Amino acid sequence: MTTDRPPALLHFRAAGTSLLVDCSGTRLPRILHWGADLGERPGAGSGEDGLAALAAAGLPQLVTSVPDVPVPVAVLPEQSAGWLGTPGLSGHRAGAGFSPAFTVRTLHTPAPRKLTVTAGDARTGLGLRLELELTSSGLVRQRAALTNDADTPYTVDALHLTLPVPAQATELLDLTGRHLRERSPQRHAFTLGTHLRENRRGRTGLDATLVHVAGEQGFGFRGGEVWGLHIAWSGNHRSFAERTNSGVSLLGAANCCSPARWSWSRAPATRRPGSSVRTAGAWTRWRAASTPICGRGPTIPPAPARSPSTPGRRCTSVMS
Repeated sequence: MTTDRPPALLHFRAAGTSLLVDCSGTRLPRILHWGADLGERPGAGSGEDGLAALAAAGLPQLVTSVPDVPVPVAVLPEQSAGWLGTPGLSGHRAGAGFSPAFTVRTLHTPAPRKLTVTAGDARTGLGLRLELELTSSGLVRQRAALTNDADTPYTVDALHLTLPVPAQATELLDLTGRHLRERSPQRHAFTLGTHLRENRRGRTGLDATLVHVAGEQGFGFRGGEVWGLHIAWSGNHRSFAERTNSGVSLLGAANCCSPARWSWSRAPATRRPGSSVRTAGAWTRWRAASTPICGRGPTIPPAPARSPSTPGRRCTSVMS
């Protein structure tokens, strides 16, 4: 570990947005809260006590047919940690090394509201670099870079960044379309399982979704808290909303779907040592429900009449 290791719980605040990150232990960081400002002293206690209480409250209950310990869901979810949903890294080395267990090597806070993490797994020969930053405008920037530290090729199918959403997000919205009817919204319940949108055209098409939104039932212009995702990438990409029977809900995305493109090694005959692949960046924002989900992007269409009349809150994410 680096001597520049930040506190176990990092609380970033800016422009009415809070981002609470759990950096404890040697596993990858996980986001405990993404949304409305928690204030200077969140929780029932004060300072670190309040943050620790909030972290403890977010742990899932232990019931039957689950691992004996709570499964942490990192920004890059790992099957090796017990996560049974969509893995953050989907890849292999000639059929092996498909479930890496990254160990944090360094944790730095090079600037206010910014965290840089390096991690690695010697058994699979992989290195990982994560960047997480809350900008002064309330945007959260998140990026990942995977490095092949071995001498044999490693095939990457996808490298997903994820963001958690709370249980009250019970409805999903995304866009589809065709010629003369592109960007048509569709809404449905946020049920158990995975709602996946993929684009394999090599560029965005008429049916590609610009947003993947989860929110309170009936959210719209006048009310409802909303968490949204946008991938600012014009090539092959995927976004998904996932809810498990253990109570975990998240939004995720990746900017590559073709394994042939990301099969690479550090051998001189193929590519230089330490070849890497980067994800798109992840951006999040908390905003009032009466404002557009993106400054220059599409807005959420009006909800049905059941929409609450009281002002709500909205939190958006952009993958670029």
